[in-house]
Amino acid sequence: MRSVGAVRIAFGLALALSVAAGCGGPAEVVKDPVAGVSSAPSASPSPTISAAQALTAAARKLNEQTLGIGVTTGGDLVVHGDVDPVAGKARMIVSVLSSRPIVGMELVLTDGVMYAKVAQMPGVPYGWMRLDGKALSGTHLDVLPEKDPAGASQLLAGLVSAERDGSGGFRGTLDLTNVPTAAAYRLKGLGDRAKAVPFTARVNDRGQLTLLDIDLEAVVPGARNIKAQYTDFGQPISVTPPPAAETIDAPADVVARLKA
Repeated sequence: MRSVGAVRIAFGLALALSVAAGCGGPAEVVKDPVAGVSSAPSASPSPTISAAQALTAAARKLNEQTLGIGVTTGGDLVVHGDVDPVAGKARMIVSVLSSRPIVGMELVLTDGVMYAKVAQMPGVPYGWMRLDGKALSGTHLDVLPEKDPAGASQLLAGLVSAERDGSGGFRGTLDLTNVPTAAAYRLKGLGDRAKAVPFTARVNDRGQLTLLDIDLEAVVPGARNIKAQYTDFGQPISVTPPPAAETIDAPADVVARLKA
């Protein structure tokens, strides 16, 4: 049986990945996010760019246009939705399949305001609730942080090593304790195990990150791999707030529970 801690770690990281590879609190954009990163030699290395630099560029491209998001953690959690990092808009659907009853959450971000509708969570009213985006700073619900809309630099802050793995493929390790998301604090107690988490990734022919698969089970007993896929680049998306008549301000105790 998977531990509660393992599920919470996976949940926090999956939500982080669900918004274009990161939803942590505002972080300074790293001038050189690959400084100090080892890039192992490959069979066909690029003459001008290392594997780590290629991944950095591919993740940064997630900040440039609309995209679709899909994240899964085995059979525990499914997240999907659309993001416009330039306009600061997003719509996500979260299903926690491992809970009984199944908990569902719909998140809408527009004009700096988060709207959430939660189903089947005890003590949380069903209906649209309005949350101040600033109040969510530093949590896994802090969608599209101001200085790094898609969270690319946050993810790459934990990049330890990277090497090419065939055409468009990459593999390497992440130090999740250096990824500034709300989930990271849950990993620090794991010590060195969280400092070399294996991952694989894919980049398309336009240089955009399309897949990130983190082998969390390798370091967190009972956890599931977290797979994030990014698709539909540049496609029109529609993100609108729910009707005002159907929306209430989220009670303080509910905000605290959602941020936990």
